Amino acid sequence: MSAGEEFIKWIRPAGAAVILVLFIVVTAMLFTVKGVAVEGYTPSESREYYAEHVDELCGEVNERLIPKMGLEGVSAEVRDGVIAVSGEDESVQKLRFALIHYFNEDQFVY
Repeated sequence: MSAGEEFIKWIRPAGAAVILVLFIVVTAMLFTVKGVAVEGYTPSESREYYAEHVDELCGEVNERLIPKMGLEGVSAEVRDGVIAVSGEDESVQKLRFALIHYFNEDQFVY
């Protein structure tokens, strides 16, 4: 058996182990990441407070979060007890990730 054949026999189980570990790490990251924090932004109130005060949450999003992120063409308004976010797809996606990070996801529709 040559050195190349011996190396291939050795790397096979190790290569499979590396791929398996990478798969587990990436999967764990996908299920644990909760949006993107906006630098310099802290909500005025807690998630629990905003869960009961949807109008104030809408104001917080429109007056503080959207301008802090520098998003244009995006707006939020209260409809049937939830906040409807509308605008350009790319901007709405950026805002959605931030909203998931700071607030309860079930309070928003896009």
